[in-house]
Amino acid sequence: MDVDREPASVVSEMIRAVARRDDQSFKNWRKKFNQDRASQEVMPDLLYEVFRSAVVIRFANLEQGKQIDAFVERNRLLLWPEQGFPQDKARRLIRSALGERGLVGDISTEEATIIRMQSIAYLVDDMSMTADQVDWLISEAEHWISDLNPSEGIDPS
Repeated sequence: MDVDREPASVVSEMIRAVARRDDQSFKNWRKKFNQDRASQEVMPDLLYEVFRSAVVIRFANLEQGKQIDAFVERNRLLLWPEQGFPQDKARRLIRSALGERGLVGDISTEEATIIRMQSIAYLVDDMSMTADQVDWLISEAEHWISDLNPSEGIDPS
């Protein structure tokens, strides 16, 4: 794993700030995000890919049902306490990222975005990922999205 990569986009920096629980940095990047149309267009794909990758790393080789339940139900310092952490929806988003179908149709895009951001922070904490590992995870997702959709506006080089 080459951990010398750094996130290359506004969205990536925003996700990085969330993963590191750096609220001030998140707020600064979110302001830039709100002014950047290209970032808004890549947000759903990149966020999903970072979330999916973290979920696969965390749960791929474990007895998934019990491990997912234990992860979701764990008492933790919430990233955004005013938002809460909807455990049932988080559980379904995680299972969906692992390939189960038909679980998330009733979850709005806005809810999924918030829950995925929260879950990334909790997964990073749970796996004790270093800053370099977080950067690598985000960078890999950028490369994957860029390879899949070259016109999406992420330049991972």
